[in-house]
Amino acid sequence: MAIEPAAEDSARRILDLFVNHFHLSTGSALSLSDFLGKFERRGFRNLHFQVGMRFAIDNGWVAPNRRESASSYTLTSAGFGEAMSAK
Repeated sequence: MAIEPAAEDSARRILDLFVNHFHLSTGSALSLSDFLGKFERRGFRNLHFQVGMRFAIDNGWVAPNRRESASSYTLTSAGFGEAMSAK
C-alpha cells in the first residue's frame, strides 16, 4: 500500500507550482484547472491537492479569491517566502 503524502508536503508542491513551474510571485493567481493537470503529473491526486490547498490557506501561504471563481487562488507574500526558502 502506498504512503499518502502529508498535507504540508502537498502544500509545498502547490507553492512549487506557483513559483518554479509557472514562475509567479506574490499576488499572482492561478485557477484550479491550472493546478490539477500539473499536480497529477507529479504523482499527486486531486485529494492530495485539496488537503494541500487547505494547509496552504490555513498557513496563509495562499488565499482563495472571493471576487472571482471559488476555484482560483492567489500566492501570498508568506507563501512566496516559504517557496523561496525551500530552494
